[in-house]
Amino acid sequence: MDLVFVKGNQCFNYRAAAVCIEEGHILLNRGKEEDYWFLPGGRVQMMESGAEALRRELKEEIGAVLHVESLLWIVENFFILDKHQFHEIGLYYKGALQGSSFIEKGGTPFVIQDQQKEFLFQWIPIEQVKHLNIQPTFLQNRLEQLPKYTEHLILRQ
Repeated sequence: MDLVFVKGNQCFNYRAAAVCIEEGHILLNRGKEEDYWFLPGGRVQMMESGAEALRRELKEEIGAVLHVESLLWIVENFFILDKHQFHEIGLYYKGALQGSSFIEKGGTPFVIQDQQKEFLFQWIPIEQVKHLNIQPTFLQNRLEQLPKYTEHLILRQ
């Protein structure tokens, strides 16, 4: 069971995300119909750690094994999406992928069909991230120089 709770127009979401940087590129994804990018990952399930959830999600989504290296950010994110007020707890891990070579660095997006919609995965040059619509927006300025120690951020957008 995913750790997401909805009450009226308010939603609590517990999510884990992977910061995978290889050869000066970062792996990002977005819904095919969406205009913003985000880090790959997904919802944490009941009785699952954030790192376990992240490994499961990346195996399901792109068939790659993720080696989780360190926890970069714990983010309390408050935002509005699709007329819902979100309170999201996000764990952002630095990780390295094994078995992801099918996604060409700097190449065209790789399309994954989910149960409900299509997602595009793409390795994007890290210096281009600051020019993208990426969510949460703090990532625009934080991905080029990752923190040495875990940071706790509170974002209200």
